Amino acid sequence: MVAGQCVFAIPEIVRLIFSQLGSSAHESVIFLGTLDIPFDPSQPEDHRNGGSDALANLARCSKFLSCHALDILWRHQSSILPLLKTLPTFKKIRNSVDGGKYTLTGVVQPSHWKGLQLYANRIQSLRTHSIDPTIDDLVFIQMAQLLHNRPLMPMLRILSYPDLSHSIFLLLSPSLRSVELRAESLTKDKATFFLQSLLQKAPSLQSFCSFSPQVFQVPPWTDMVNSGNLRSLVILDAEDLDVNGLKDILQMPHLSRLCFVACSHSLPLKLPDHMRAYVLRELILSGQSHFISSVLKCLVQTPLITLRVTYAPPDDAGSLEDIWADRLLTISSWSQSLSVLELQEQQLLQPEPEWEDNERLVLHNPIFDPLLKIRGLKKFIFRPNITFDFCDDEIRNLARAWPEIEFLHLGTWGITKVPSAKFVALEAFAMFCPKLLSLLIRVDVERLPLSPRVSKHRLQNLRIDYPAYGFLESLLGRYLDALFPELLSIEGNDDLEDTIVGDHDDPKLVWRHVASTVKLFQAARGDNERRRRMGDSAAEK
Repeated sequence: MVAGQCVFAIPEIVRLIFSQLGSSAHESVIFLGTLDIPFDPSQPEDHRNGGSDALANLARCSKFLSCHALDILWRHQSSILPLLKTLPTFKKIRNSVDGGKYTLTGVVQPSHWKGLQLYANRIQSLRTHSIDPTIDDLVFIQMAQLLHNRPLMPMLRILSYPDLSHSIFLLLSPSLRSVELRAESLTKDKATFFLQSLLQKAPSLQSFCSFSPQVFQVPPWTDMVNSGNLRSLVILDAEDLDVNGLKDILQMPHLSRLCFVACSHSLPLKLPDHMRAYVLRELILSGQSHFISSVLKCLVQTPLITLRVTYAPPDDAGSLEDIWADRLLTISSWSQSLSVLELQEQQLLQPEPEWEDNERLVLHNPIFDPLLKIRGLKKFIFRPNITFDFCDDEIRNLARAWPEIEFLHLGTWGITKVPSAKFVALEAFAMFCPKLLSLLIRVDVERLPLSPRVSKHRLQNLRIDYPAYGFLESLLGRYLDALFPELLSIEGNDDLEDTIVGDHDDPKLVWRHVASTVKLFQAARGDNERRRRMGDSAAEK
């Protein structure tokens, strides 16, 4: 027994065993007599699909192992309701008006309160999307009296809450490191009281996200900015932030991650030409081009490592090519520091009537050249509302410029013109990008070289943003397997079948057949390798 306890004292072994146990749980709460164990759909897949029932049984049959089982089952929650249901006096009183509400029907006994705390102390993450309307507000007032100004979940580190209800103030604790408040509109009094409580009860808070601009317009926000603890800040409605507010945020001394969403700034912001954000390394922006450009230009001296930008559709009727040329030139200022770059435009539900395909197609244009200076780029996602039609030489230049690239997705607008790039363009990535694991690109795989290029490249995921025809599936599979022998998934664009494929085979099936062909080649190669090893082993004997 002592040896068994030593084994189970190793967290990695416990997690591995628990992840393999049991069958799926189908109920939101598993009742174990005196134990109420919640099933949380936000838990990792291994616990949801294989562990809940078995963990519940384990908690029931062994006091020693129940500690580990309950830790896992209660760690992540999506509602406060399962915790409250551990109190015998927490019951639903039904009526004919609204179906009834949960309330406390009697005095909470000390033993019952101790049981609730047993589970509450295990909760480290609470992400709830809505306040359960069936819980009477008086419940939280009564619980506040029982808590005596102590937090309900003292070990809570991550809190995502939809509104400023009475219950959120019971959840603020010194352990909190991340808070997301999704209330979209607050009065200044509510915003002030919330921030004051947050500053007092969660002094070690490192990450804060708010949907409400009022939070950043009340006096306590200045205290939070000056506290110097925040490492991550997400403002999902920055419409009413003024220039001074932006300056204060950009100059926060320890802020390493910043996200701004502001889509309706009608005029460019007059920010300083150069403002150094001391430790800012990740910047996420969404809004009109002039807003994004203003923020970026004032931060050119800040060595950003990660930059994610989503542009709103342009208001003017300027050339999309010129607009993107200006955007990419600005971003090239971080050529010495950027490692992750994501650029996209908000997707249009349908193109404007005056936009023709040839207006959304950029042929062999050097506007991409500024990005070629970012030699340390590891991840690049590009999803514009315009198609850059690269030729083979241009793709080769991209591959040569980014030797460290691991994840490259070059999305397109969906132009029906046959791509200029041929299959041979893929060979450039095998030659110059040894670390590449995931690739999405637009090439015409129909035009194959005379013979396949053999390599040992470790690409795992490949998506070709153009259809393939059925009569080439076996040959195409052979070429892909030779070039990328460790492929795990192969997909192709199937959105253009009506305009391009015509009477040919369904491209969905074609790409599935290509993937199946690659799997067959991989299996055959594996069999040959096993036979060779068996032969070598027999020869040694």
